[in-house]
Amino acid sequence: RTDADIVVAGYEDYYEESDRTEPHPWMDCNDFIAQQLGEVSFSHYSAFLFRREFVADIPHRQEFALRDDRLFVLEAAIKGLERARRDCGIIAQVIVCALRTLPPSSSMEMARLAVDFRGSGVVGFDLAGAEHGNPASAHKQAFDHALAHDLPCTCHAGEGDGAGSVRDAVHSCNATRIGHGTRLIEDAALTDFVNDRRITVEACLTSNV
Repeated sequence: RTDADIVVAGYEDYYEESDRTEPHPWMDCNDFIAQQLGEVSFSHYSAFLFRREFVADIPHRQEFALRDDRLFVLEAAIKGLERARRDCGIIAQVIVCALRTLPPSSSMEMARLAVDFRGSGVVGFDLAGAEHGNPASAHKQAFDHALAHDLPCTCHAGEGDGAGSVRDAVHSCNATRIGHGTRLIEDAALTDFVNDRRITVEACLTSNV
């Protein structure tokens, strides 16, 4: 634990060369900012920022898989964003994100949760995490559930794996937004497909290019 007012509730590094994910414990805000600025060598991470008094009330478990836990965090995030809109004029909404490395049943739970909050702060469903060996198509049922309820879908693909990962995301999961997608250009036909259908590719010009 740390005395910082805002803390990072853990994060993971992904090492592509060894296909290894290494979890890390609590860090203070300065360390998190250093990662955001690219001052450390980690290739991938996921992090969450909370005020200290809020973190103390989160029911931490080794397996963060119970709907009550997820519901608690989602409601708290939406409440915080509503306060930001009301008090500061900042408008932001939520994309509920599932992880490739968890079972498809977990992704389905996240998709159901996203649909339940559609129109109440949630605007999309996403799949992220280590790509290699974890195809998006394994989570197709979750994407189908979101799309059946008119919830837009995005998928992180083409960063930790090749253009085939993007193909899987757009053809098997009908994602209309691709996170990273830096290896998309390895497949000219697929690049044309994505361009012709105006599928959004979100890439960071400093860390992805």
